[in-house]
Formats: sequence, structure tokens, C-alpha cells
Amino acid sequence: MDEQTSPPPQSDRVDRIVAGFLRTLVDHGTDCEPAELARTGAVALDLATACLARHLGAVEETRPETRAQAMLQRIDAFIEHNLGDPDLTPRRIADRHNISLRTLYTLFGDRPAGVAGTIRRRRLERCHADLARPGLRDRPVQAIAARWGFANHSTFNRAFREAYGTTPTRHRARALAALPGPDGRTTGRTTGPTTGRAGGC
Repeated sequence: MDEQTSPPPQSDRVDRIVAGFLRTLVDHGTDCEPAELARTGAVALDLATACLARHLGAVEETRPETRAQAMLQRIDAFIEHNLGDPDLTPRRIADRHNISLRTLYTLFGDRPAGVAGTIRRRRLERCHADLARPGLRDRPVQAIAARWGFANHSTFNRAFREAYGTTPTRHRARALAALPGPDGRTTGRTTGPTTGRAGGC
């Protein structure tokens, strides 16, 4: 069936988004940091509220600002669920939610990073976390980057340096060195995010 010509009812699409997001949260929640869980938990609550409101026929009775916020939360969930897709773009997001690019940009107007910047930041956060996981120490850096939608190695390295002030390889080495050894001691410390650039590769 051609989804473009015969799209499912809007309520069904919302239900699918909520169900898909919750399944992903259940499957991968144990891999998330506490801050990530708090953020995704808030998104899950807002999505569930929007879904229930639609089923109760209350959406049209809400203020435009409330409907806009509900749409933004659905878009946030869609982005989170599709971060690994290198083709995740503002145009695809707008088309998927039956809104114009202008409306999408307006929804993200209060966010300094904008739509594309939000996608990039969240992808970098996932890469930053995965590179510090002991269970992924043998996975190549580029494989982790590709997992979260970075198809170009140079683009990923540049973005990572700009966000964290170090290279992905150095971040991984420092993070793993900071893990406790058999004697309970650590050999180094991790570096936190920064807006500065770092030299080297």
C-alpha cells in the first residue's frame, strides 16, 4: 500500500508513534544514563497525555499553544526513535507529520539549535555515551557513529570536537581509563562537554 496516497487515520499514526517510542524505551532504557531516562520519561508522559486527549476528543478543545506543544512532543519522540537513520531530515520530519517546513521551524523557534541542530546534538550525545561503554570498546568508532546516523567520518569527528573539545578516540580512551580496575583504582578521568574546539585528531 502506498502510504502517501492512503495514509492511516491520524489517531492511528499517533498511537503507532507512542507505541513505538515506548517499545524502544523498554528495550533500551537500561542502556540510558539517568539524565537521558528523565528526559525520555518526560517525553513518554507528554506523548501518552496527547494520545489520551485525542481518543477522548479533547484535542480540538485545547488552545493552539497546547496543540503545538503536543505536536512538538510527538516530533521529539519521532526524532529519538529515528536518530540512527542518516536520512532523518527536517523535510522528512515535516512530511511525516503532515506539516510544512515553515511550521516545523516555527515549532522549534524557541530552541537555539533548531531542527537540524537538535538532531545532531542528540546523535552526538548517543555517540558520546556509547564510546564510554565498556561493552562497546571493541566496536570501531565509525561503527558507533554510523549507528546514530553519522554517515561521514570527517563530519562526525568535526562535530564531536566542536561539542566536546576532544576527539572521539581520545574521549573513549579517557572514559575507559577512568573505569575501576580489579583493585578498585582508576587511571584517568573523563572530560565533560564544552563548546570549544580541540586540536589534534
